[in-house]
Amino acid sequence: MEFNTKEPLTEGQKECVHNILKGGNHLLQLINEVLELAQIEAGKLSLSIEDVRPIKAIAECHTLVQPLAEDRGIEIVIADEAVNLPSVHADYTRFKQILLNLMSNAVKPALPR
Repeated sequence: MEFNTKEPLTEGQKECVHNILKGGNHLLQLINEVLELAQIEAGKLSLSIEDVRPIKAIAECHTLVQPLAEDRGIEIVIADEAVNLPSVHADYTRFKQILLNLMSNAVKPALPR
C-alpha cells in the first residue's frame, strides 16, 4: 500500500499505515521477548545495557498508545521537561516495554468491581 504509485495514499492513510507498521514491529519485538523466556529460564539472558534517553522511549510508546487513548477519550500529555531527563543506564528494549506497559495500563478501562 505504501509504495503503490498508481493509487498514492492520502496523508491520513500514510499515517495509519505508519502506525500499523510500528505496531507490527512492536509485536515482533514482543514475540522475540517471549522466545527469550527460554533463555531466562536457562540462565542465559543477555541484556544490552546502554545509555538510554528516556524521551526517545517515551515518544515511541506514546505513538503506540495514543490511538487507544483517543478511542477512550484520554489525552496523553508528555511534559516539555521530559526532553531534559537525564540518560539512564538500561536495556533499551526492556525499558521501553516497562513504559509501554505503564502507558497501556493507564488507558485501559477499569475493571468492574
